Amino acid sequence: MILELSEISQLRGQLFGPVGVSGRLTRVGDLAAILASDAARRELAELGTVDQPMALSDPGLPDVVVRTGGDGLGFWFGRRADLRAIKHPVTTVLPRLPTEWSEVDTERWPTASVAYLADDLVLPDGPFQRRDTSNHSAALDYLGRVIVVSRSAGPNAARFVEPGVGRSYLIDFLRLSATPEFVDFSATGVGCTPFSRQGFLLATPPDGCMPLVRAWHRTQMADRLAAASVRVPRTASIIELPGRHHVMANGTVLPAAMLVRGFRCVLRVKQLDPMANPLLNHTWWSRYHAHLGAEGQKARCSCFVPSVLLGTWPGRRCATGVTCHDQRVSAILESGAAVLRLVAARLRARSNQPMSLATFGEWFAATLGKQLAILRSVRVLHDYRILRGPWSDPHSVIDSLGDTNVSLAAELVDLDTAIAVDDPQSVLEEALGVTPAEVRTLRGRFDELHAIERRLACGVAQTVGYVATGGGRIEVARTAQIFEQAYREACK
Repeated sequence: MILELSEISQLRGQLFGPVGVSGRLTRVGDLAAILASDAARRELAELGTVDQPMALSDPGLPDVVVRTGGDGLGFWFGRRADLRAIKHPVTTVLPRLPTEWSEVDTERWPTASVAYLADDLVLPDGPFQRRDTSNHSAALDYLGRVIVVSRSAGPNAARFVEPGVGRSYLIDFLRLSATPEFVDFSATGVGCTPFSRQGFLLATPPDGCMPLVRAWHRTQMADRLAAASVRVPRTASIIELPGRHHVMANGTVLPAAMLVRGFRCVLRVKQLDPMANPLLNHTWWSRYHAHLGAEGQKARCSCFVPSVLLGTWPGRRCATGVTCHDQRVSAILESGAAVLRLVAARLRARSNQPMSLATFGEWFAATLGKQLAILRSVRVLHDYRILRGPWSDPHSVIDSLGDTNVSLAAELVDLDTAIAVDDPQSVLEEALGVTPAEVRTLRGRFDELHAIERRLACGVAQTVGYVATGGGRIEVARTAQIFEQAYREACK
């Protein structure tokens, strides 16, 4: 059951009281329903004030108290609290997969230590008590948790995994008080998810780990780009994991870490396609092909990203006119609209401006176009590996600036391959392993390589525009115009 906002509003003065006189909902399941709704959480956060904070509990959720006092929601969890009963709001717009795929158990890594913790990070209270300045025990209890398999780690240990994601899970009930626009949080480098254990098709590390040096690189690059007004995630914490390592492609063994980040929206453009991410798993891929074979389809779809399927990825388009293609486009338009409505509602709530889906598509294109112009001005490429692409084949662009690495809030998400080409050679070699010859080429060919990334980003914007307008091909061309106009104006 999801409550209407009018029902939430009726709770004012009826079911709440000052902290210490906690109000209680009368219907079991109400609190879980409220917290499962993105809009209801926003409404709930407005109920209390600094002078009169409020608290809410539910007999159906033992040991769970939600506090609101004018500065966002706060959470208290007792030992009996079962986080599995509270669904993350983004799950309401994602494909419903079996629990064994979408949820993982976790446990605190015994030797974990905090390398970085944002000063304004607000953690749940309760068993995760106030931050201990010597060892950050509260942060480690709640954040420093890796995936465990084949054993129950307790009700507080469950975490949600987005479809197809290989080494990350979502963390709920956090906030950054200085930047409340970051409402979704995830941890990367937490071990192998069910998708990667069962044959995730992308180049996810088989150990599910993230190198500590790359966690710092993402953080430092995000800080630099944010200072230049680029929309990027914000790092909430970096947690070192002694005893865990990541093996690079060249065999180098690097210390591992977890990276906890906040997003305006954690959902990537790729999540507009409800089938793309599950198809990246060998198990789901084989089932899907078996289904096609049962229908008499000879086509074997290999389009893992919406931009390829919809033909907005530069130089590439999936074959049309087959059942496979038509069904997936229909699924994208139906499922993707619900995803976009969630993101548009967040933007509308922060701006207090009307925002239809079509308006959202225009905002996305203009915002992404401006950001590409900023990347040009600060001479940053999203992916240094762009040098290694076979440019005679436009289907095979080695660059991470695509559906997977742009969020639906127009954030440039994963910056582990981003490179500021004019940084000192020693810095670039340590962080990214690029050679002096590669650095010279990246600097000398920057404008040419940036133009390729600009074209890729425009394709991502066109994908969002296509879904936002219900499949309008004319609007795809208009979206490109909006992107380019915003890019040119920002370059002036």
